[in-house]
Formats: sequence, structure tokens, C-alpha cells
Amino acid sequence: MQRPATATPIAREAVGLVLALVGTLFLASYMLMVQATSHLLNAEQVLWGNRAAAMLVLIPLGLGMSNDWAWLTSLDAYGVGVLLLGSAGVLTIATIITQTAIRNAGANFVAIFITLRLVGTILGQLTLAPHEHLTAPLAITGVVLIIVVISGFFTFHVWLGYKAAAAAAALVREQEQGQQPQPQPQPAAVPAGKVPGCALCAAEARAAGLGKAGGASDH
Repeated sequence: MQRPATATPIAREAVGLVLALVGTLFLASYMLMVQATSHLLNAEQVLWGNRAAAMLVLIPLGLGMSNDWAWLTSLDAYGVGVLLLGSAGVLTIATIITQTAIRNAGANFVAIFITLRLVGTILGQLTLAPHEHLTAPLAITGVVLIIVVISGFFTFHVWLGYKAAAAAAALVREQEQGQQPQPQPQPAAVPAGKVPGCALCAAEARAAGLGKAGGASDH
């Protein structure tokens, strides 16, 4: 009897990369829709809509792909707890956090930090499966580069936000100072009997002075 042909590791990796690319495109579409519908749907509506769509699609798909459900009856209390926590708790909490982050920071900014899931997966793998860990230098280098790049991007983004906030505060202060009444200059002291800025009065005063001088010389 001839054994069925199995896919080579390269073929499996190629299929995995294609599926990962398709999944990334769908995830990006989901994030953009969450951001675009922020004025139409609240967080609860998005969450339950996501759950309803998943149940309508995944339940028939799961029932059609598997005929062996004996593993469900073999689960103990710990296994049932892990199943419920992973399917309801972790997924629900992660979805709520992701939706809130998208609607507050934007899909583009949140997409950068989704890359850190690789780091979280590796840390979880060290806890749940300590015998399976990264050993390839290239993979370790990739993880380190992800941490460095994301940390640098976050630091630069925070610095830009702080700089923009400082510039906005300075502009507000300048506007408030411009709206305050400016002190008016006080007029100079004027001798009694004289009106400042009156050319006719000055001429009359000079004429009166000349008249007095002429009268004194006649005497």
C-alpha cells in the first residue's frame, strides 16, 4: 500500500507564510473598521458583534472539520478551566483592550505594538513549555531587534507628544498675554495755565512775554 505524500518543510513554511500574510491583512481590516465605526458603535456592540460572527462561522466549520470529540469527555477540572479561560477570558480581555487602544490611539499606532506579541509568546513558552525555547542566533537577534525598535519608537513618540504639548501651552500663554490690557503711558506734568499740545496758547504766551518786556523798557 502506497503511503500518501506529505508536504516538505519548505512547502509547509510557504503555506504558513501565505496564511500569515492573509491573516495580517484581515487583522488590519478589522482594526481599521473598529476605528472607523467609533461614532456608530460602542465597545460592547463591537465585542458582541465579533462574538456572534465568530460563532456563526467557527462552530459549523469546527463541526465539519472534526468528528472526534472524545477529548472533551476526557478533560478534568483543570483542563476545563484552561479551556474556558483561553476561549472566553483571555480572548475577551484581549479583544476589549485592543478595541479600546485602537479607538484612543489609532489603528496605525496600535499596529506597531502588535509586533510585541512575538515577545509575549516567547515568554509564555518559557513558562508553559520550558523545554522548547529559542536557540537559533538569528531568531534571538530578531527578538532583540523588535524590542529595541519598539522601545525606540515609543520613546520618540512620547517625546514628540511632550514637545507638541509644550508648544501648545506656550501658544496659549502668548494668547492670554495678548488679551490683557496694556498699561497706558502717563502724560507729562504741565505747568499751571498751559494746555499741552496747543500751538495757539504757546504763541499767545510768547506775545505776552514780549509785551511785558517792551513796557518795562519804556519805563
